[in-house]
Amino acid sequence: MLGEDEKSKKVSKQTFKLYPSSLTAERIADIYVRLNGLENAIFWYEKSIELSKNPIEKSMAQTGLAVTFRKSGNSEKSLKLAQEATLTLNNCEQDENIIFIKKLLHSHFPKLDLKKPQII
Repeated sequence: MLGEDEKSKKVSKQTFKLYPSSLTAERIADIYVRLNGLENAIFWYEKSIELSKNPIEKSMAQTGLAVTFRKSGNSEKSLKLAQEATLTLNNCEQDENIIFIKKLLHSHFPKLDLKKPQII
């Protein structure tokens, strides 16, 4: 199984070299989260945010980053990032994608006010 993990990381990084985008960076981050490589996941989520071209891409990466920081034990940073994701989402036209991301965010941060987040 370890060989498959290394292969997943290698293929995803090769894909990023060919198609550097927010989406490919976010997929690499997801692989690292699944393999419990949280530091690498944080790097790739930050890269995804940097490369995002629209609020949906940005909010997905912000949500992943917030969840990853929570998994790493950094509750304060994770809440701040979740609030930033909420602000991004609230500044978007509310379509089914935005509603889905809000539900995803709320499932990880149920006490977060999705309508009026307070940045701390």
